[in-house]
Amino acid sequence: MAALVLILVAAMLVYMLVPIPSATLTKEQATRLIMDDLTPLRAAGAYVELLSVEQSDGGWDADARVAFNPHSKCPTVQRRDYTLVPFGFRPEETIRNCSVKTPVVYREEALIDSGKLPEVAALGDGARGCAFYLQEYAQANVEEYCPWLDDAEFASFSAGLPRASWVCYWENNGAKAWVALDQYNRILKQG
Repeated sequence: MAALVLILVAAMLVYMLVPIPSATLTKEQATRLIMDDLTPLRAAGAYVELLSVEQSDGGWDADARVAFNPHSKCPTVQRRDYTLVPFGFRPEETIRNCSVKTPVVYREEALIDSGKLPEVAALGDGARGCAFYLQEYAQANVEEYCPWLDDAEFASFSAGLPRASWVCYWENNGAKAWVALDQYNRILKQG
């Protein structure tokens, strides 16, 4: 009987002290879990960008940006720092009100700034807008972010602008407004 108790105690000690290997996630699996978590926000109209997915000790770290009302004159942006395993995220509000900021770092800030101009205000409350940092336009996912944008019109308006410009396009019921801003909210061009 004592031998049986000793064997049971030894088995329990081994079970408690020896780490049990857990299934590891691939980068694709980690990305899919994060995108699945963000799906309800996308379905509600938010624009989601997964900025990075990097392996860390025992899991994955990821960074995502979520823009709510992404084509309005007052979008808000939340940054989410994800960790996997265990799964969780820490939200941080990066743009939460409609105040003008300098320098302009995010497209949503360019929309807020250009949305305050009289030409854009004249389009009415239902106007929808898109903003692009000119030097990153070629890499931008235009079809997903702003499918109604005419590439030829964009190219015509942005011709000759400095590469460090924000190009904003607004429309409502067939009326359009184009605005180019520098990083310090100065108007470079309107059309």
